[in-house]
Amino acid sequence: MKKLFVLAALAEMFVAAFLFRTNIGNFLLTHLLWQSLLAAFPGAALVILGLWDLLGSGGTDNAQQQVSDLQRQNNELKEKLEGERNEHLQEISGKPPKTLTPAERSANLLQKHLGKNVSVSEVDGDWGSLAQVAEISKDNILSLFTPRSQSSSMAWFAKVRCEDVEISEAPGHPLRLKVLKRYGPEVPLGDITKWEDRLRESAMPIFTKGKTAYYAGYDKLDSSDKRSVMISASADETNSFLLEASTGQLVVGDNEEISKRYMVIHIEYQAAGFIRNTETKDAAAHKLFI
Repeated sequence: MKKLFVLAALAEMFVAAFLFRTNIGNFLLTHLLWQSLLAAFPGAALVILGLWDLLGSGGTDNAQQQVSDLQRQNNELKEKLEGERNEHLQEISGKPPKTLTPAERSANLLQKHLGKNVSVSEVDGDWGSLAQVAEISKDNILSLFTPRSQSSSMAWFAKVRCEDVEISEAPGHPLRLKVLKRYGPEVPLGDITKWEDRLRESAMPIFTKGKTAYYAGYDKLDSSDKRSVMISASADETNSFLLEASTGQLVVGDNEEISKRYMVIHIEYQAAGFIRNTETKDAAAHKLFI
């Protein structure tokens, strides 16, 4: 309102200065009615400005009221959405979680060790070397892969149902698995050293057999099972030999390599309970270290 009084006073001063400095001032001095009207001008101006201010403040109040209404509606909608969300969360939390089967629990744990080496044992003893957790199927079938190495004469893998594996974890040590029962027979994979190589075609070099340089036969006590290893010299008498084992190993190499391979197979046979009962040797151009 202070602004209105200031405006009214300024208007009066402006009008007075304008009128009395012209011939209109002489006219007003001789006509009292016009003097009264002029005197009433500031009051009328104040009323008009006051009404304008009230109308303006009313518009502001309306805008503020609309903003307030929108905020209230927004808060109500927010509260409604939060309430519905909380109801859904309560419904979800109220549902019991899915119970995993023993096979699923084992598969989930083994997935963390996929591609890593683990220690494996069965009812009749430990495996001769570490095996790789090679693959876990959607049916929770575990494939354990053993590559060809100094402790294994050939690569092979065996399948096990995840529910038929006991798993033990120890910090700083490979995972330990105890296979209660295999799923099918073991599968020989030749000389490969990587699981990915099982899909490649064998690259066995062409070998022309000469005379038999070595043969060994094995029997198992109280069993009809038999095993054998035969080593053939090359027909051209170069330092090349072919080793053939009844358990699937097929290796071509020089006298040192073949001798090492035979000793690994011999130890594996003995560990499985077989005894060498037949052995024949024939002199070759290159000596075998057997």
